[in-house]
Amino acid sequence: MSGNLFREGFPEELETDWFSNQEIGEKPENLDISSHNSFDLHVTGLNQDPDQTDYTNSSASVTDLYTDDNLSSFSCSNSTAALEQCSTNKSADEVADSFYRTYTERMRWFDTLSRDRLFGINAIVHGSWNKMDRKTIARSLESDLELIYVAQMCLSWEALYYQYRQIESIINTQKEASFHNCTAGDFQKFQVLLERFMEEEKCKKCKRYSNFIHKRFSFKSLLQVPEVKGYVEEENGTIRGEPIRASEAFKAMEKCIKAFWLFVKSDDKPLWKFKSILTIHSPRVEDPKDLELFYDLTKDLQKKGLLLKDLQGKKKFWLKREVNPMRRESEKIDVLLTTIDMKLVEIVLKMSIISTSHLKWCREKLNNLEFKEGKIFREHTGHLFPTF
Repeated sequence: MSGNLFREGFPEELETDWFSNQEIGEKPENLDISSHNSFDLHVTGLNQDPDQTDYTNSSASVTDLYTDDNLSSFSCSNSTAALEQCSTNKSADEVADSFYRTYTERMRWFDTLSRDRLFGINAIVHGSWNKMDRKTIARSLESDLELIYVAQMCLSWEALYYQYRQIESIINTQKEASFHNCTAGDFQKFQVLLERFMEEEKCKKCKRYSNFIHKRFSFKSLLQVPEVKGYVEEENGTIRGEPIRASEAFKAMEKCIKAFWLFVKSDDKPLWKFKSILTIHSPRVEDPKDLELFYDLTKDLQKKGLLLKDLQGKKKFWLKREVNPMRRESEKIDVLLTTIDMKLVEIVLKMSIISTSHLKWCREKLNNLEFKEGKIFREHTGHLFPTF
């Protein structure tokens, strides 16, 4: 199922040149962090392992995030484990609910961390610190804010993609399927907020992650993927609510994917050149033992980026001769989805501080992408970005 994503102004050829000249790992301007653990502000519950905490009874919404009673209550469980547990004894809807609940919990966790770090910055500004301490603390806090931005971007992409595939599957099996009317409206709001953020960003000179953190602090719906509401049910022969066709919800999600791609593509943080990584600079991995994994990932990303670019060129030629427009659209969106995945991996690899769990996330993302016989093979697994 492909929809109309590329009929509404999306370029015929995706911009994937940033793969062929792979540049990863540049430190943010004016940010020279010597140690990720040099200073750490804590919020109660943030540093406990979220995978050891039961959050299934949590009913707090994102709008309740900043109430005092909720500051220490957010944690999350591993999404893969949750899906495996559900697969044997729950319906598809329940599995989706479990995945989305895990997504919202992790977004809340990073929101709480964001609030904590912003308070830390405020303490630096108004506190009496010597120059060295102030500089060290500021570097650590900025590194955490960068992580929050990257993490929430990766989390939201997984949620958006996961639900996109779900609706696609429903449409393929149930042509007349319907959803609650608010579904399309919710995704339209998601799209509008992203577009508005990018438009306002053009007038500001601050770093992307700093701008994002402050905007999300004010508008909690920014980059918060809405949940696809369940099927419209019939009761006594009448339909409750105002349903919309699943195809309409699908089109709304396609527009969100387009907006998300523009958001990710506009992340223009300067990078190191690929060759420089291997010869001059040392990436900011928390554990020196991960250096080899980091280099392997950068090489794999560059290799698959070149394969994607080559495939894209061939597809552009083949699709001009393709008589089936549905297949043409499907091929294009496969390239788009793959490009977003790889771009996010690149963004993670160029963070100021990279942990082992971040590198493992990148490894799994790249392992899920294969190029064979002129086709892209992607595993449709929802691998949510880790909290540590």
